[in-house]
Amino acid sequence: NICICIFMLTKAGIEVCFMSIISIITEKGGVGKTTTAINAGSALVKKGFKVLLIDMDKQRNLTSTANITADGQYREIHRTIVDIFCELIKGRKPDYSEFVHHNDINGFDYIASDMFVDNLNSMIDDYAKTNGYNVLQRMFKDPFFQSYDYIIFDSKKSTDSFSKCQIDSSDCAIIPVEPSAYAFDAVDRIIDKIYQNNHTKIMGILINKTGQTALAKDFLSIYNDTYKELVFKTKIPQRAAQVEKTPFDGIACVNQSHNTLAEYYMALADEIIERT
Repeated sequence: NICICIFMLTKAGIEVCFMSIISIITEKGGVGKTTTAINAGSALVKKGFKVLLIDMDKQRNLTSTANITADGQYREIHRTIVDIFCELIKGRKPDYSEFVHHNDINGFDYIASDMFVDNLNSMIDDYAKTNGYNVLQRMFKDPFFQSYDYIIFDSKKSTDSFSKCQIDSSDCAIIPVEPSAYAFDAVDRIIDKIYQNNHTKIMGILINKTGQTALAKDFLSIYNDTYKELVFKTKIPQRAAQVEKTPFDGIACVNQSHNTLAEYYMALADEIIERT
């Protein structure tokens, strides 16, 4: 089972809740990791789920977008996922409420990243060797996170110890791609790295930036023929102007009026729920 099952006592009896931890990950840049994380997370919120997004990329694109508030201001955040790692590695118990922020535009919670994530690799390796499990696995055992239905990682494109720690702590992975030879070539590499972990499953391969050119259609067929049921039925069309609006106003496509990508991300959310 790719979900952590959490039993919560209620007045009506026992309510069964499922927390699914998902890595959106690939080694190819520019294929829509952050766009997928923001819109899939926002779509799941619209469907009534509680969602936490965690920015693991030193480029901080998710953080920059999520920091935009409903009144058009920009929230400055100084405590990040790097600080959480440092606290845990030192044996301390962080107050996670100090690190988790609410995005009032799209309704998800998030943990920010910073440019120093690469500095953690040696400390992560030493921690795992000493303790027998990784830092994030310890973090997710904390009751604080059990209120979330979905926790979604926006990954960095390189797969170092920091990324491996993330993969190992995830229930499943979504691999975003685009209709290009470079993106296609990167799929098997990331699949091999995901399968190095015994329990992390591949939820699906998401094809972004689809178009009507003959080449784009050819690559759709190649992806479907090669990876079959792993490929999401939902394909996200190439509509750059609609996607590029989000980093400026903070509004996910699913929450923009007249955004024609909204229906695709809502359909993707349905598939995520179905595959959870």
